[in-house]
Amino acid sequence: MASTWRKVLRQTSVLLSPTRPSLRQIHEPLPKIPVRVSWLLIELITYVDTHCTINETLYREQGRSTDASELLELVQHHASNTSAPISERLSAFSSAVLTTVIVQILHTYEPLLSYTVSQELLERGRTSTIEAIATALPKVRSTSRQVLRVLLGHLAHVASCLDVRKPVKHLSRLVGLHVVRPSEDPVSLNQRDAVKARIVLSNALIAGAASWPYDCQASMPTAKELLFLLKLQWPEDAIASEDHLLRCLNKYGAVESIECDLGSFKAKVCLRLRSSKPLNRTVLKLHAKARIYVVYAALQHEGDASPELRLSQGITETLRLLDDILADAPSNAFETHKLHESHVHAMTKVLEAEVRASQELLRLHKAQYDAQAKHWEVELTTAKLLRLEAEKLNTDLRQELHSTRSELACHLAMLSHLRRDSATLHERAVVAEAQTETLTREKSELEAQVLSLKDVAAKAQIRVESYKHQVSNQEDEPTDVKPPARSTDALANVKGEMSRQLQRQIDTARAAIAAMAAKDPATQHLSHQEETLSMLLGQLEQTQVAQEAGADAALSGARRKLQQLYTPPVDLGEDRVDAWTLELRRTLATAQRGVGRPASNADSLNAAKESLRRFQATLHRVGP
Repeated sequence: MASTWRKVLRQTSVLLSPTRPSLRQIHEPLPKIPVRVSWLLIELITYVDTHCTINETLYREQGRSTDASELLELVQHHASNTSAPISERLSAFSSAVLTTVIVQILHTYEPLLSYTVSQELLERGRTSTIEAIATALPKVRSTSRQVLRVLLGHLAHVASCLDVRKPVKHLSRLVGLHVVRPSEDPVSLNQRDAVKARIVLSNALIAGAASWPYDCQASMPTAKELLFLLKLQWPEDAIASEDHLLRCLNKYGAVESIECDLGSFKAKVCLRLRSSKPLNRTVLKLHAKARIYVVYAALQHEGDASPELRLSQGITETLRLLDDILADAPSNAFETHKLHESHVHAMTKVLEAEVRASQELLRLHKAQYDAQAKHWEVELTTAKLLRLEAEKLNTDLRQELHSTRSELACHLAMLSHLRRDSATLHERAVVAEAQTETLTREKSELEAQVLSLKDVAAKAQIRVESYKHQVSNQEDEPTDVKPPARSTDALANVKGEMSRQLQRQIDTARAAIAAMAAKDPATQHLSHQEETLSMLLGQLEQTQVAQEAGADAALSGARRKLQQLYTPPVDLGEDRVDAWTLELRRTLATAQRGVGRPASNADSLNAAKESLRRFQATLHRVGP
């Protein structure tokens, strides 16, 4: 069953992989890792090995993408702009972020075991793997060997600390596959046999990390391509941009790295050329077609060969280049010399202009600084004046606040005093209302008394007529008898007493109004109370006048009725007249002696009622 499954997997892999060269996608090889990036990668690996906790999730757990991007940008910045170490800033990142960036850097550039070395080791298979690795390491660049030394030692240390089954194989799947890559074709890399072979090679590398010859001398290049370091120059209008320069160089070989200074019209290029294309022909073609001049050329070997070998090769290539240049017509040399002279003259002018511009810029900066300093002094003086003005305003505001608080205290005291006065006036108004109600009740009582007196006067009319008749018949009796007490006198006394009481109330109210007027009416409520009291006093005066008029009218009516009683209109019988005369005499005698009033009530109304009762009893006794 297992063999059938493997067979189906192989057939599927074959069907999925393109067979014809015309249909196979071409994957360009990645650039070699720069020296500065390799040293930064060594710092990252060393920091993870010494400062991070080693566990099963190391290199398996992915860090946050934002932190990983930030750390990768930091590495690129240090690789291009500064030579300072990066280990001081690594404490801000987690171990997962550090391992993620290490794997990304390994996958971004050419593998540490180059494509040719990886392909050679994979083609040998499992046979004599240790000897094959020891033989192939001298073909690797010295910088890549140093990175391999640190990386493989770190992976061996991690494998010795992990408590998992087959830790070396575990790390080979996570990291070792990025070290051994024969190409960048994902189809060929992900085939089962290729993955197994890469894992086996990675296991061997990690297992023998301490025994590999990292410091061996590099071997002579046997490849079909050579790497040259070229220093280039060109006229001002020959190259427009770095992309233009790359397009011109890619026609003759593969550009490994480039450092371009467009302002100085210079560049430093690592160019990989086939051995079938001599360097002298490439130099002549660059000069003739693109007007690019090679001022320096040196052979660079991938394995960093010995200095003597590199020097001899450089001298040989330089002599060949000079021979080819001298073999050309003299006009080319003259043109080259003239071009160099014009270039030097132009560069001199540019430098002089830059110096003048720098001086002018310095002068402008100095003038700007002086103007800014004066402006700052003016602003400082203005700020000081504003501070003094603010302090003065603060003092004035404090004084105003103190005076306002004093006025507020006075107003509060005045308000409390006015409230007390208002309470007093309210009490007086209540007393005045009570007095008004008392006067109203007294008025009602007086009206009732007036009505009673009217009734008494009506009933006494008959008795008065009899008195008049008796008086007319008694001519022999003395006429100096005092008239009896009348009810009108009692009414007059009551009227006088009421007038005196009303006058006293009016005087009291006027005194209260005068006292109120003497004070300062500060609020609308006090004014309203004063108007109310004035209205009450007016009503009291009107009531007094009305009561006096009513009393006068009642007295006038009583007098008229008494006058009618004293002058009877008709004649009475002799017997009745005699009886009335006798009763009148008795009444007069009683009046002369004084009417006996009850001790409990000495009012004239009771006396009148008693007289009326006696008169009626006399009438009943006499009878018709």
